[in-house]
Amino acid sequence: MADSAVKIPFTEAAAPSTPATGKVVIYAKTDGLLYSKDDAGTETLVSGGAGGGSVATDAIWDAAGDLAVGSGANTAARLAIGAAGLALVSNGTTAAWGVQNAHGCRVKRASGDFSVGNNTLTAVEFTAEDLDTDTMHDNSTNPSRVTIPTISGVTTGLWSIKASGYTDATSGRVDVSFRKNAAGNPASGTPLAFDGFTAAAVLGAYHLTTDAVFTAGDYVECFVRTTAGAGNAVYDADVSPIMTVAFLGKVT
Repeated sequence: MADSAVKIPFTEAAAPSTPATGKVVIYAKTDGLLYSKDDAGTETLVSGGAGGGSVATDAIWDAAGDLAVGSGANTAARLAIGAAGLALVSNGTTAAWGVQNAHGCRVKRASGDFSVGNNTLTAVEFTAEDLDTDTMHDNSTNPSRVTIPTISGVTTGLWSIKASGYTDATSGRVDVSFRKNAAGNPASGTPLAFDGFTAAAVLGAYHLTTDAVFTAGDYVECFVRTTAGAGNAVYDADVSPIMTVAFLGKVT
């Protein structure tokens, strides 16, 4: 049976001039695609629809690493490759090259030793901050707590917790623990980590680190105790006592 489909050949050429009022012309350009041009001079790709044509040879590309980023309804713009080491991030409006913001809190004492009980785990109160990106800590209201925020819409995430310092204990042991939502009570909330250290003849140092899953609104506290009589978590500017809580990522 003979092929009865109508075929219209087009000669590839440069775009024609704007047609007369009320007219539209259809033509083939040297890229092998069909276009139309109306009486306002607006050129529209016809073959393959609005998304037709070869992506690999689209005129939007200028250099290696270029990306096409939506700039509005049915429109896109070229985003050139960023500098070495940058990542593609959202600036809240569009995609851009940048670095991910850090989220966390590093707290310490502004001055003065902090008394910890003999054989009683005591929540250390931190009265100063080196870093607090998301209002996680208050130096006067519940100063032992570091509260977990929502991070870019993420309410449940993995967080790193570290604490270190030293006491004036010269014998016995120094114990340290992290607890979640304990309200200053070492028997309340959820235990997260614990360790004990033998006090030296000069001082009783401690260090504790762990990772934990938190939901926005949870808080963590660091508890310290000595076992050979009541002691102090010694204040040493920027050294003791300190605690750092840092966001690691979303938990799904």
